[in-house]
Amino acid sequence: MWKVSFLFGFGHYPHHEESNMRLAYIACFASIIVLSGCATPEHTATAPDKQPAYRRFENIQYRWEDRGVEVSFYRQAPGDAWTVSLQDCWSVFERSGESKVWDHSSSSCSTEECVKMLDQALTQFEAEKPNAKLDSLEIEMQVNREIWGEVLDGLRPTLAAIHEVKTSNRADVPREVENKIVDVLNRSATVAAIKNVLARHGIKVQYVRIIGQTIFKDSLTGKAWSDIGNLPGLGILFPGDFQLAIKAQ
Repeated sequence: MWKVSFLFGFGHYPHHEESNMRLAYIACFASIIVLSGCATPEHTATAPDKQPAYRRFENIQYRWEDRGVEVSFYRQAPGDAWTVSLQDCWSVFERSGESKVWDHSSSSCSTEECVKMLDQALTQFEAEKPNAKLDSLEIEMQVNREIWGEVLDGLRPTLAAIHEVKTSNRADVPREVENKIVDVLNRSATVAAIKNVLARHGIKVQYVRIIGQTIFKDSLTGKAWSDIGNLPGLGILFPGDFQLAIKAQ
């Protein structure tokens, strides 16, 4: 069972209370002038009221709550191309922690399920927004069971060969880790299946890249990466995201 929701973000701040206070002040000040007999005109420049700045976002979500997966389409301005996202319904950041193990069982859907949901969302979106342009598809790596399993299996021997220790800087992850993930994704049969779905909708993928780095647990600071590679879920705190860049439509 899936459902769609529309979200529009606007910033707005009412000014009626501020205006009432200003009128009350002016009336009071005028009364004081009249009573005191001091009616000398004085011209004071006043700055015009400024409207508060806001950013507008448009977001269309197709959600399969029984699987815990959603496909969303979002953009900031009416003329912008849409970004597509395949992700868990529940925030990775809220679910992560030192005790959380991101192993093979953490994934929400199989390749067959993910491909069907993406295809259904694209079909519905195209019917609602026939002239819409897409610029990329972003995917949380842990969502798909096969992709996440391939990433974990690929990283394990890679980490085993790195004998440096993990620092306290979360972003200080060996370059070999990202290189291996990109290699796994480029070879993945699941990623190829996703590309085929996009192709059926007239969408051509240019390349695959990492947009959300895989982060390891802070408690592992000082441990050798080779030892971290032996831990359940590889000691990963946040799995990360990758992007399929779409050729301009």
